[in-house]
Amino acid sequence: MKSFRCSLLVGGLLFVTASAWPADVPPRETVTKDGWTIECSPIDRPAAERLAAQTARLDQIVQQSTATKIELEPSALAARAGEFAQKISELCAMPARQDDLQAELVRLAAGLAELQIVSRRAYFPRAIAIWRKSELIRRLGSGEKIGGFAFDPATKEVSFSAAASFNLDAQYHVAGTGEPLKAIPVKQKEEGPSPESAEGLIDVFRGNVDGLEAMNGWLIRLSVGGGLQMAIRQVLQKEVSKDPAARWIASGTAGWVTRLLILRETSPQVAERYTLAEQQRLASQGKLQQVKLEQWPSDNDGAYVLAAARVFRNIAEKHGNPAVTQVLTAFWRLPPAQRTSKSFRKLYQQLLKEPVEAEAPESTLSP
Repeated sequence: MKSFRCSLLVGGLLFVTASAWPADVPPRETVTKDGWTIECSPIDRPAAERLAAQTARLDQIVQQSTATKIELEPSALAARAGEFAQKISELCAMPARQDDLQAELVRLAAGLAELQIVSRRAYFPRAIAIWRKSELIRRLGSGEKIGGFAFDPATKEVSFSAAASFNLDAQYHVAGTGEPLKAIPVKQKEEGPSPESAEGLIDVFRGNVDGLEAMNGWLIRLSVGGGLQMAIRQVLQKEVSKDPAARWIASGTAGWVTRLLILRETSPQVAERYTLAEQQRLASQGKLQQVKLEQWPSDNDGAYVLAAARVFRNIAEKHGNPAVTQVLTAFWRLPPAQRTSKSFRKLYQQLLKEPVEAEAPESTLSP
């Protein structure tokens, strides 16, 4: 089983890197207090010192924001692993694998809890960077590289974004993370000395922390959704034939039942936040034209996962979720060696009176 990886591109987050500065721009300074570091240009040192006097408030803002709960917390997944395993087994007509699935869900929950801790640490450094657009233009325009920022010389506009990625490996351990944020940004007014009050900067800091937590919640939701698919696919894959052409059946079933389970636990609007494949659907639609599900590669490419899930979702939307369970029940009754793509096609035709290609994205299944 391959790792689950989630990558996000988010505007408004600033990476701060140390590098050479242009001759007409003085080096940046830092103020430290109570474990907080505030970076600024010399003109903004008074504002940095006033912020440093507010570390208790800064800690409180981070604490309040990161107390946000998601709908399917890893702890809830662990506590309800038996219940979820039973529901999934019933929906998938899963043959004698409920105990295996429950154990898999418990392991997954532990990995997701670890990921939740790691991602929050990465997103919420005890550091603030105060930037002015004019300084950024001079630095970036001179060729200096500042992580997260881009500069368009033609328009003199500065843009910034940050990418973050987190991996769960085959045993649901956090195997890799993107570079953590070096500082949470606040924006100072363009020119002149810093204002007397730190309130404006604290308000911006609070807004940025709330935005970070919203992004972090989204990442954890996607990780829960992707992890559930990974765990269910891991168990179901043991039941299909060893023929690679049949891999899409286990993967598509896992994608369908994951979405159905999350729908039952949340709502249609919230469920979409948990399903990575659905987040990628429109962006990946072009790639699907090159996918041949029965020629699934060993690296478990994301477009194949998406296409397989879409086949089963299309079946459910056209014939109802019980129709999916009906076909799977008949499929699992076959001897393991006969649980092939060819057999699935034949059963589908017999039970639903049409070829399964009718429910597949264009060109993903050969007629």
